[in-house]
Amino acid sequence: MEGGAYRQNAYPTTTPTPRGRVGGPAPAGESISMNPNLHFDEVPPDDPAPDKRRSATSEFLRAQGEAPQRTPIQKIFGRSPLTVHSRSWLWAALGEVEVARALARLADGWKVVHSVPIRDAESQSCVDHLVIGPGGVYAVRAASFSGQDVWVSERSLIVAGHRLPHLRQVTLAVGQAETALSAAVDFPVSVIGVIAVVEPESITVTGRPRDVDVVASSQLTRWISRRPVILGPLQIRMMVDAATTESTWQAHPFSSPESVALVESFESIRRELVAARMVRRMWAAGGAVALAGGAVSLAIAIIMGN
Repeated sequence: MEGGAYRQNAYPTTTPTPRGRVGGPAPAGESISMNPNLHFDEVPPDDPAPDKRRSATSEFLRAQGEAPQRTPIQKIFGRSPLTVHSRSWLWAALGEVEVARALARLADGWKVVHSVPIRDAESQSCVDHLVIGPGGVYAVRAASFSGQDVWVSERSLIVAGHRLPHLRQVTLAVGQAETALSAAVDFPVSVIGVIAVVEPESITVTGRPRDVDVVASSQLTRWISRRPVILGPLQIRMMVDAATTESTWQAHPFSSPESVALVESFESIRRELVAARMVRRMWAAGGAVALAGGAVSLAIAIIMGN
């Protein structure tokens, strides 16, 4: 396989993951994309919210909303527009949007509800994507581990040598979702937990977790589409109605990372990040002397633009 590696001992569900942008081509008119050039100097490959209560996209935009505007000089030298707080959320938000885009390619008959708040008497969390269709109900969590080696066993998820709590957290979320949906539709609902890993260097599965499947995000749509049919149209409709009703979750309303306002805001910041990185690369590649003339022109353009 070109780039990366994939090793598996006992679990045929997860498939090899190619390097580069994941999930295939974006739908027409959609410009948000994973940019490999942002991975290592703008975005830490970890999860800032092990106990998620809101979508990462919403948290990122909320944190970035507190950032001061960059000065013209800062723009000239390519200073990142991110704050320390928003930087910690960006990678998770990119992964969340990437997985949402992949799920948008599911065939007719499937419904995806984003950023579902679930809670019980002791805790509250957020399911990134609740997928309902002929093949069942799936609680999908996006896990952004770009360029990292991922190891999965029956009870552990290890990334770059660090044991992470994702399996336990997704298992708890699955139980909460099953309880809430079953009560809402008045028949037992089984929910399957899925961790969608975005752009890993490799995935090695030595044992299958009991209640959670681990799938490369680039293979997620195909993996879900190939599940055997277990739900009929009436059951699907009832569960979709329940999943999109706030009272089912007894929590604050959810918001979709695909909503117009979120996408526009997120895309605007992403463009700023790409532009800032390009400017830094220009300075690094050409040196201050070689780029003096271009910097003056760029400064004039930026100042005039403001």
